[in-house]
Amino acid sequence: MKLFLIKLRQLFLSFVLILFLSSCAFLGLKEDKNLPKVSTNDIKKNKCPIVKIPSKTASYISTKKYILSIKKIKMVCKSKKINKSNLLDFYVRYNAKMELKINKKIRAKGLMMPSIYIAIVDVDNETVLAKMKSDIEISNKEENLIINSNKFRFKYESYENLYVYFGLQ
Repeated sequence: MKLFLIKLRQLFLSFVLILFLSSCAFLGLKEDKNLPKVSTNDIKKNKCPIVKIPSKTASYISTKKYILSIKKIKMVCKSKKINKSNLLDFYVRYNAKMELKINKKIRAKGLMMPSIYIAIVDVDNETVLAKMKSDIEISNKEENLIINSNKFRFKYESYENLYVYFGLQ
């Protein structure tokens, strides 16, 4: 009798599994039929220069007070061709997510924070095209990360040879 119940249970579980998998497959087919067809040629994609965070400047250590380190950089780029020249006008918006570890004895409000530096470098010519600095505000928080959002603009021939370096200074 026990053997019969075990086989019946296995059969029932197999049936439920097959029913679940087939219902998921049918749901996927229905979604594909309702989606409109869009050609990828109509979508204009904006590429960004390559982002680098050097390991030497990825974190900032204050003497026994706090450690600030860059965890992630997100960039969104737009570019337009300038009419009279062959230059592109780049508009870049970035979000830098940083982790702040504070000594428990010190208050976060009175801290002197470093700045985020941004450097645009042409790798082929080995030249620094621009350097920028952005202040960090502790009030912009998302869970345990500080968010620094800003934007900048520059003009150059193409994005292919460019690197954008981020660091703390």
